[in-house]
Amino acid sequence: MTKEHIPKLAPPGAGIPWIARVFLQIYTRPFVAAKSNWDDSKNHFQKISEKIIKEIDGLSEQELMTKILVPRQMGLEDSSRYWSMAMTLEHLVIVGSQIGVAIESLSMGEIPSGEANTAKVKPKGELTAAVAMDEFRNFCFHRHPNLKILNKDSILRFKHPWFGPMTAKEWYWLLPVHHGIHLKQIREIKKRLPVA
Repeated sequence: MTKEHIPKLAPPGAGIPWIARVFLQIYTRPFVAAKSNWDDSKNHFQKISEKIIKEIDGLSEQELMTKILVPRQMGLEDSSRYWSMAMTLEHLVIVGSQIGVAIESLSMGEIPSGEANTAKVKPKGELTAAVAMDEFRNFCFHRHPNLKILNKDSILRFKHPWFGPMTAKEWYWLLPVHHGIHLKQIREIKKRLPVA
């Protein structure tokens, strides 16, 4: 796609509508994330990861590297709507790795340094499809299952820009939810790929 055909989207970090953020903070975090179960979140993560792998298996390098504009969807920033599947995998590893660090820190009684910032977790799009897939598999099936969790019930919190301050358990719940948002994106990209 030539430069003049690149869609105009909101800048990275523009977030989601304020009403959605309010709903996440007054309902979803305290009544869903806070009441989640570690084992359920772990199983959900593995199932969603396997579904993502199933969607991309057998696709060519070109198909995985083709950027496609997808429709607006819940939980997806406008700036994230024009990615390839490889970029989406790269993003999942970036976010998942940072969430993993936050979960480990909180469970060990430490507040992570810095802040969670959606503008800083966008993919660069420089990885080959093969590397993006390898890194995704490594994160989902090796690094995530081996997170070092000391205290699952730690009350320490680290702020998410949309959900507000979250505990380790709440961040752990968010991992499969985030995967699910981008599984939907991958399916939307896939069905819009040009017919060869």
